[in-house]
Order: sequence, then C-alpha cells, then structure tokens
Amino acid sequence: MNEITAALHGARRIALVSHRDPDPDTIGSALALGLGLESLGKQVSWHCADPVPEQQRFLHGSDRFTQEPPPEDVDLVVTVDFGSVDRAKFALPSRPKLVNIDHHASNDHFGAANLVDVTAAASAELVSRVIDALGIKWTPAMATAALVGIMTDTGSFQFPSTDARSLERAARLRESGADLQAITYNIFRNKRFEALKLWG
Repeated sequence: MNEITAALHGARRIALVSHRDPDPDTIGSALALGLGLESLGKQVSWHCADPVPEQQRFLHGSDRFTQEPPPEDVDLVVTVDFGSVDRAKFALPSRPKLVNIDHHASNDHFGAANLVDVTAAASAELVSRVIDALGIKWTPAMATAALVGIMTDTGSFQFPSTDARSLERAARLRESGADLQAITYNIFRNKRFEALKLWG
C-alpha cells in the first residue's frame, strides 16, 4: 500500500484506465479514486476503450471518460479491475509508472506497483482502502461510485465472495452518503425491466 500511495502522492497528472466491456466495478472504482485524487489537486483523466454503459451513466463523472488511450505525458497510469494489460484494448503509455489495482486471481502483476488482493470481493474495496490511506475525505459521489462496484460484484451481497469486510465497507460508504436508491434503480431495476421487455 505504501508504494501505491507514494506513487499517487508523487504524481501530478494521473490517468485512470478501466477495462474494455466495462462493468460497474471497473467504472465505479475509477470514478471513486479519480474524484478523490482531484480533491488533492491532481489532474485526472479517465479512459476506457468502450463507452460507459447507459445504466452506469448516472454516476457522477461518468461523462468524463474518453475512449482514447492515456497520453504519453502523464505522470502515472492506474489500471483498475483487470488482470492483464490486454484488457485495456488499447496500448498503454510506455514511459510513466503503472499502478495495477485488482482483485482477480488471474492478475499477472503487470504494474510497477501492484495492489492485488484476491480475497477482496471487488476492486472497489481495494480502491476504498487506497482512498482511506491517502487521507481523502469521502463525498457522496465517490461513495456511490465505490458502492456500485461492491454491490454488483457481490450480487447485492448474495455471492460467496461477500464477507464481513464487504459489508463493513458498504456500511461505511452509506454513512458517507452513497445513494443506494440510485444504484438500485439504475443498475438492478432497469436491468430487470430490460429483461422483461425482451420477453415481450
């Protein structure tokens, strides 16, 4: 963790990269961390080779994602929620330091600094730890983005990966103002409605 926080503190321009075919964990994790870094005065950009899915666009900052790769002149690239660089779908800059934050067992530790914990239920859990370690004050927008990652990767806390840490983190995010109603409506209810429409 110290290496990760030192890299983030030492960088001025930071690019956050979500994986192709993005799910709520990769988008929510990138948004929570990026919004937090902006509160420290960092210049942040968000990158994903594919568009942010419509059901995730309620998240604050989701409109700031670009489908272009990070520029070569950034100080730091942070990948969230993917286990190998090919999941980016585009080439990552070769010069700046690469930080890799992920919870998948398939992760090949491709970063110069890696925060990989396969016991975490979601990458949003790991990002939340980083935000706390940086001493960043949580905002409702950040908390909502992180909570959507945890809720979706745990199947609304139904999957076996759900543990006490997941539940404790979710509770803390709610205390920080995470909008549970917005998550439920946009991610879960809308999804069921679309499925019903397919069946006529």
